[in-house]
Amino acid sequence: MKVKQFLCLLAVVPLIFSSCSKDEPDYRDKFEGTYATDIIAVIDFPDIDWRISDIDNENIVVNKHGVDQLMLLVGGGVMIVTVNEQGDFTVPTETGTTNPQIDPATGMSLTMNLTIAGTGIITGKTLYIKLTYSGNALIEGNGEKLSSPIDGTIVYNGTKK
Repeated sequence: MKVKQFLCLLAVVPLIFSSCSKDEPDYRDKFEGTYATDIIAVIDFPDIDWRISDIDNENIVVNKHGVDQLMLLVGGGVMIVTVNEQGDFTVPTETGTTNPQIDPATGMSLTMNLTIAGTGIITGKTLYIKLTYSGNALIEGNGEKLSSPIDGTIVYNGTKK
C-alpha cells in the first residue's frame, strides 16, 4: 500500500508544480529608458495680449515605479503617472501658485495661479505628453498691476535612445 501511495504522489507532484503560474513579465519593462524629447511650450495671457513660447530639447528618463506606475524624470522634476498595458496614461492634475518671477531688465514680476493637467502615451519607441495650463496671472511693475487668465500647452514628443 505504501508503494502505491508513493507512486501516486510521484505522479501528482509534477502536476502541482506545473500548474503553478510563472511570474508574468512586467509590461512596463518596454517603457523604461531615456527618450530624446522635443518640447514645444505656448502660454497665452489673452487679456494683456502677451504670449510666452519656447522650443527646447531634453532627455526624459522613464523608470518603473510602484505596481502600475512610471516615474518620469523631466528636467529637475519628477512626474509619477499610472500607465496601462497599451501605454496610455494621465498626468495627475496639480494646482498651485508660482513664486514671483522678476525680470531683471524691467523689474516687473509675474505670479501665476495654475492648474496643470495632462495625458500621454508611451511605447517601446516613443513618448508623447500633452500638458494643459489654465489659471490666472498677476503682473506687477512700474506702479501698475495687470491680471489676465492663462491658457497654454506644453507638448513633449520623444524618441527612445
